[in-house]
Amino acid sequence: MNTVSCRGKPNNMEMSEWLSQYQVYAPLEVSGVYGFMEETSPLYGGRIYSGAEITKKDVEFLKSNSLQLKINLTANTATREEFLKSRELLNAYYYKGNVISVVSDNLATWIKEEYPNYIVEASVIKNTKFSQVSEVLTKYDQVVLPMYMNDDLEKLEKLEDKDRIILFANAGCGYTCKHQICYSSVSKINKGEIPLEEYMCSQSLKPREVFGLKDFDVTKLKELGFNNFK
Repeated sequence: MNTVSCRGKPNNMEMSEWLSQYQVYAPLEVSGVYGFMEETSPLYGGRIYSGAEITKKDVEFLKSNSLQLKINLTANTATREEFLKSRELLNAYYYKGNVISVVSDNLATWIKEEYPNYIVEASVIKNTKFSQVSEVLTKYDQVVLPMYMNDDLEKLEKLEDKDRIILFANAGCGYTCKHQICYSSVSKINKGEIPLEEYMCSQSLKPREVFGLKDFDVTKLKELGFNNFK
């Protein structure tokens, strides 16, 4: 499975046109997308919510082409009340094969109990270490590993349940960033706890060289037994 971002997709652009840009990333074949929906949720995370990136029309295209939809409810914390406020969103796209990516173990449990047909994913924001992969997979259906872990081929090869592990095919600022304070501030902004002006990024606190987009050797990673990428 290879999922791609709909970040920045204009609502008036056809999903087929948006996906065509990813054809340059051979040998990966797109099998799903992720992004923000029309329904709101205080549990949106990863990026600041500024409106839908995936429309109802897009969802119909995904369904008709057997493409997976992933929704990132990756707020750093989640309360039962916030889960209940997300029911409209969870109900709207509840059909077999779709994925909800989360950070909170409690949220993962609530979704698995009440929406068993969703695939529940441990987000990269959870920052799972090599030593934690097995334990995380007892609570989640699949896990996304941090970008930097792609560099340790020896440890990657030793991992079990590779079919439940997702690696990055390419990486941006998260590859070298050790602080990642952006995620917690984004979570608070999406919850309405702090204003947009209080967004924080470690690059502004500790200047560092930005290496741009890094493409990993997907062929080598596939040879190790990994077939799920984002």
